[in-house]
Amino acid sequence: MRDDYLWDRSGPVDLAAERLERSLRPLRHRPQKNPFQPAAPRRTWMWIVAGLSAAAIVAVAVIAWKARGPGRSSWEVARIAGQPVVDGSSLHDGARLAAAGFVETDGASQAAITIPGCGRIEVFENTKVTLVRDDKKSQRMRLARGRIRAVISAPPRTFAVETYATTANDLGCAYTLACSELGRGDLHVQTGWVGLTRGRGEVFVPAGASCHIVPPAGPGTPLFDDASEAFRSLVLQVDDGATSPALRDPILRAALAAARPKDAMSVWHLLTSAPPDLRWRVLDRLTELQPLPEGVTRGDLLRLDPAALDRVWDALGFGAAALFRRFGAVAGAGG
Repeated sequence: MRDDYLWDRSGPVDLAAERLERSLRPLRHRPQKNPFQPAAPRRTWMWIVAGLSAAAIVAVAVIAWKARGPGRSSWEVARIAGQPVVDGSSLHDGARLAAAGFVETDGASQAAITIPGCGRIEVFENTKVTLVRDDKKSQRMRLARGRIRAVISAPPRTFAVETYATTANDLGCAYTLACSELGRGDLHVQTGWVGLTRGRGEVFVPAGASCHIVPPAGPGTPLFDDASEAFRSLVLQVDDGATSPALRDPILRAALAAARPKDAMSVWHLLTSAPPDLRWRVLDRLTELQPLPEGVTRGDLLRLDPAALDRVWDALGFGAAALFRRFGAVAGAGG
């Protein structure tokens, strides 16, 4: 089978060439309405030049698009400080990160990774990151250890960062993520919000909040940075899971009593993680802090109905959960 669509339109349609043809269609040659009236020489040459230019643009664009192909990354790596390493060699001007390649810094070096059309990643000291995926649908990297700062402008869940204990799915935001080689770490969100996978579910961390990540459980309960020390300490004890059954209920009750109206975000997460026998207690406090939307019942929430939980989340004012769900299959939860 011939495959010369670019030259004589034989073979399968080349989608990239077809898109460029549609864009350049206004420049195509149009015959004169009167076939006996010759066109002015200057106009004829103008159309000839335009046609040749269009063909050249299409050819160059298609060749460049095919040359990139799957697995040929366009991630650019630059030095910020010290001497970062790319794939085991000292970083040089114009360095790019290839599929499965890695960037590593020591205690005196930092690097920046630019992902065209997506955003920028700052790689801090004593950090190692690996490019996992780079295609038309999503970009994905793995943070083996250390700390990064991501500033992302791509659509929700286009960009994701894997760690040993969770995956951070970006929702168009800026955040820092740190972890040890064993997966223990922290996420802090400056703008937007980030989804962290937790088992079969997900933790939502809005701007101005942080979340501890402790394997094997993964992310705990997100907390606003200005939460009281009492509330913070009690929630961390709840997340720890090592509390004896005799103390579990009193600690949870104390945490809920210390929650401000703003902390309804954290209480919403406690509802999804609380043991079934204590879920009603969390729901009581949540409804005090945030009235239930019309049509959402206690029964819906006690059985953790996804649609009901999303409606309560939306009422908290941190962004529409439906938007997040719509892009849920792009980066993929949990790797």
